[in-house]
Amino acid sequence: MAIRSEYTARGGAAVADAFRKVRSREPLRIPAAAYNAFIDAARANRERSTAPSRDPIAGSRSLRWDVLVENGSGEDVPLFGVLGVQRKLVLLNQPEERFLRSRDVLGRVPTSADFGKFVIAAEPIPAGRIGRASSIGVTIARVKDIEGGPRFCDIDEGEVNHLVYNPAGNAQILWQAAQEIEAGLRWCLLRLGPRPPVAPGVMQFFTLASPNVINQGSDSSEAVIVYGFVDDLEFNTLATDLDPGAPPHHWRRPNLGRVDPGDMAMGYFNPEGEVRIAWCNERPLMGACDT
Repeated sequence: MAIRSEYTARGGAAVADAFRKVRSREPLRIPAAAYNAFIDAARANRERSTAPSRDPIAGSRSLRWDVLVENGSGEDVPLFGVLGVQRKLVLLNQPEERFLRSRDVLGRVPTSADFGKFVIAAEPIPAGRIGRASSIGVTIARVKDIEGGPRFCDIDEGEVNHLVYNPAGNAQILWQAAQEIEAGLRWCLLRLGPRPPVAPGVMQFFTLASPNVINQGSDSSEAVIVYGFVDDLEFNTLATDLDPGAPPHHWRRPNLGRVDPGDMAMGYFNPEGEVRIAWCNERPLMGACDT
């Protein structure tokens, strides 16, 4: 509501608007109502800038988002649902200015080609409609089959409702709810974006534990050793019952001779989040030469 107060301008005319702008060369006479309104506005601005909100979350009108996505999945996507990024929405065959200014994307049901290329819906998005989504930063989402080990997840092929645990995934799990939404599904706080230390193909160290020496090897047979646990350097279990000398792993033992188990390995995650061993510190046992 506007504050009104009469004051006298040049010539003695009564003016009803306390906020009328002063004309050039007109004497400046600030009425009490206008001055008090300035003070009230200054105080209100100072309080807003220095006093914390009682409930900043409840006071937020919308969730953070950084991209618009057209839902091309053929089904409605819920709040915090998942869409794979199929392509840029505005293509080169459209007006150049529109192409250059647009960063919107066309979303689809996640496929194997969408590993690391997905958005999280910041609002419910009906099929065929455009809505707001997050492609990077912190957001909430449903995550399936959370295990120990590196705390990451990525797309679950064919699913728009949730992500799935994947130690090579591009979304880091910052927090997970103690209770499940349903069997195997939990709310999680995620940080979207690539994580080079566990990205597919990036080499890293693992530890090997609980070796089961099925065949230590001899002058006529090759050694076979299966490790009960493969852990990261923080002792989070990444794989169990793994033989690094068998496909699809890349470590190769001597064709003949005895081999002692190792306790360290180097390898990587494939895009499906599975450990692949390229090297381990198993030791061939050397005997004395016959004379």
